[in-house]
Amino acid sequence: MKKILVSDYDRTIYLDENTTKKNISSIKKFMKNNIFAIATGRSYEDFYGQIKKYNIDANYYLLNYGNLVLDREFNVVFKQCLTQKEIEEITCFFKDKDCEIYYCNRYENSKEISDDVYKVVLVYKDKEKQMNDYREFSKKNKYLVFILKSHPHLEVISNRMDKSLSISEIEKRENTDLVYVIGDSDNDITMIKKYNGYCVKNAMEEVKNVSTKIYDSVSNLIDDLMEEE
Repeated sequence: MKKILVSDYDRTIYLDENTTKKNISSIKKFMKNNIFAIATGRSYEDFYGQIKKYNIDANYYLLNYGNLVLDREFNVVFKQCLTQKEIEEITCFFKDKDCEIYYCNRYENSKEISDDVYKVVLVYKDKEKQMNDYREFSKKNKYLVFILKSHPHLEVISNRMDKSLSISEIEKRENTDLVYVIGDSDNDITMIKKYNGYCVKNAMEEVKNVSTKIYDSVSNLIDDLMEEE
């Protein structure tokens, strides 16, 4: 029976140049007989640049923390959006803060709400203000707030959203329950717990604590999975 492998992107597939290329090469081999999906917090616009740069191929792309799932031809397979009430509550909290507010739609981050909103992105110049707002807003139990490591941004989604829900949709679509997942950060914890998944060696300690096994790289995990075939 075919397997489904779902991998986080940043700091999991995408690391240094050599590791990134090796991971992508292994993914192509895995996809000959199996299903591969990338699960990332990135938006379509942001991630499409990575697809072009590294010639990435996948059966599914789980974007915006899994809230927008596209197939290989970039058709929408599954989506879960912020409600109007949630958008208004997030906007109300951050509108007087020292940050710019962007609403992530199907294609890009926009200052206008023109379509379904999959996440809200807050762009800061001051790291201290970013952290203060993070701590204050995180007290609201209805939302998940992620701090981007590479940019002074916060990204907000509803706590009813996570990558594992999208993976369940792919399971149904592909009619197989042989699901394997790997990641490195806090937004991967839910899927790792649900699927007894793995992490890479550079993962956060809290991710390592819930992982079944720690791998040096995604390509090493793929080697193990393909040996089982």
